[in-house]
Amino acid sequence: MKKFTRKQDAHFYIQWKPSDWITDPGLRRCSAAAKGVWMDMLMAMFYEETRGVLPGDLKLLQRLLPHDEETIRLALHELLEHGVVSYGMELDTTLEKHDLVNRRMYRENYMARIRSEAGKLGGRPRKSVAPTSEAFAENPEKQTQSKREANQKQNPKQNEKQNVDLITAFHPIKTG
Repeated sequence: MKKFTRKQDAHFYIQWKPSDWITDPGLRRCSAAAKGVWMDMLMAMFYEETRGVLPGDLKLLQRLLPHDEETIRLALHELLEHGVVSYGMELDTTLEKHDLVNRRMYRENYMARIRSEAGKLGGRPRKSVAPTSEAFAENPEKQTQSKREANQKQNPKQNEKQNVDLITAFHPIKTG
């Protein structure tokens, strides 16, 4: 079992979903002893090099877990019988035949690795270059101007006519 530190491992916590623990039908059929062994296995799986996988060797499990061999053997039988834990070959051909796998932890770790590799490639390139602060440094008024004010500066004669039309539309000229 590899020992991790926060600097070495970005995932130094487990996302715990109590509803998954309570509502898992296979786990609900297991004894309290099997649930305790499973919880210890989950904690050990978290720190394995391949997260979510433990070697299925009973002697190695006895060294990793704080339980005696008989308790581990009975709990493993119960957990496998109710489908709580899977064997490695059932899930992935790269795993050993007798590796014990938590499907969810293994899947989440697999997806995290894929996303990490994709993130290293970078994002989608921009279609156009966004204006930089240098463009605003030349004319700081453009930062706060509205489009209408900008148009007025470009065509003052046309804007005067539009202003007159707006005024006469709201305030008709009185004759007589």
